[in-house]
Amino acid sequence: MPEDPPDPFAPLLPPPPETTLAVGLLELVTLVLGTAAAGRETRGLLCQALAPLFDAPAAAHALIDLPSQHAELHLWRQASAATGAAARLEVPEPGLAKVPETARWFASAARRSLHQWIDLPHLAELPVTVDLGRLCYLVLGRRRPFDGDDERLLALAGRHLAALEAVRWRLAPVEPAGHRDGEADAPPIHLTGREVEVLLLLREGLLARAIAGRLGLSERTVHKHLSAVYTKLGVHDRLLAVRRAEDLGLVGPPPPGPGLRRSA
Repeated sequence: MPEDPPDPFAPLLPPPPETTLAVGLLELVTLVLGTAAAGRETRGLLCQALAPLFDAPAAAHALIDLPSQHAELHLWRQASAATGAAARLEVPEPGLAKVPETARWFASAARRSLHQWIDLPHLAELPVTVDLGRLCYLVLGRRRPFDGDDERLLALAGRHLAALEAVRWRLAPVEPAGHRDGEADAPPIHLTGREVEVLLLLREGLLARAIAGRLGLSERTVHKHLSAVYTKLGVHDRLLAVRRAEDLGLVGPPPPGPGLRRSA
């Protein structure tokens, strides 16, 4: 008996998750490689593009350079339905090269810092480069667990992201943290994850009391963080702190809008 012809008006089934992921990764690769070929920084962009593929409101790229004993973190977190907040942190890694290779990532200060900054209960950590001189991980954070299907898709994505990292590295080599042109004699500035959060809210124009309410801290604690930030950046007021942090790449580029409106 011949089969009935397909109904052209039947609703289309959604594509399998592997297909959706493959399309998303293709768009991500095109975006990142195009940006890298233009000589621009891509790691924050990579985090921002990768996070939605796994319904993750936060993502981080961690690069640990063992010879220089430093790590550089690029972090992205969704601030609202339409905007996100980006930051860059530098973390010292003294003595990490002496740790057994299989334990280095778990013993690193970079991992502890990004866990604190992401501040979400469930994390997926993807190794995309592990060699004798450096470790590179992509980390996703979200509020619900990563299940078996997620782990299967993450493993698939990890292979493509490792290849992307190798090409990205060749297109836009990154100097080890603390060794940038014009900064050879200046010690790197290290901000904690909480200090970056305070800076980002400061840039939105919030005063200490509002920042305290947003972060669930006391106003006195916020002032302590601000004082530490001022000291590390060598400035004396809020506006200069934000500008200095942007110039150094410690926080992402300023968002559109009026930005900082008031000073302390």
